[in-house]
Amino acid sequence: MARRININIPSPDKLIQIHPTGQWEQVIAGMDRAGQEVLKGYEDGVAEYGAKVCKIVREAIRSGSPPGGGHWEPLSEHYQKKTRKHTPYDLTGQYYASVGVYSNRKRTWIGMPYNTRYRGQDTRLTLNQIAKILEFGRSGGDGSNYIEGDGDEGDAMDVATSYMPARPLWRPAFSIAGSYEGIRQILLLNIRRRLAASFGLSPNQVRMSGRSTYGNKKLR
Repeated sequence: MARRININIPSPDKLIQIHPTGQWEQVIAGMDRAGQEVLKGYEDGVAEYGAKVCKIVREAIRSGSPPGGGHWEPLSEHYQKKTRKHTPYDLTGQYYASVGVYSNRKRTWIGMPYNTRYRGQDTRLTLNQIAKILEFGRSGGDGSNYIEGDGDEGDAMDVATSYMPARPLWRPAFSIAGSYEGIRQILLLNIRRRLAASFGLSPNQVRMSGRSTYGNKKLR
């Protein structure tokens, strides 16, 4: 099973149903006036939820502690002396600066950009691959914690160390931000605001489509 750190946001297409006249109708995002308002509300919601998650992640990196408290295992004494850092998330500043909301033609996500090379070490890994190694850890030479590429080029695991303990960052941040239900509530709230302002629709006249899914979970 692929291990991922990026948080995928459901597509706005066929995300919303409305019933302005008593019968539920599917809204195609961007297709007509109602669809344009749904798309605007979707973008508002993505920005709001993305800012919430990114704030949690950046605060954890700045503090050197995982979201929600506790601690990460420190770097080895040798590595601390070499880098003068105590957590691997702030070695170059590139990871911190790259935390954000991204999109392409197929999807929108919160996390790391794809196919962006990590600077600082002599490595061919991308930022996304580095993020997964930090998130899930890396075992010794048995390969049991191999991190899949997720579409990145150059999947060779050529990090300098053969073992690294897991330092969860994105999973606890996602949980604190409300996980699937948090995404659903924020998207729906912002879309309802747009439709109420333009068409006077009340909240009970706007709902998530039964077809809308986040991974394997339906957003209702």
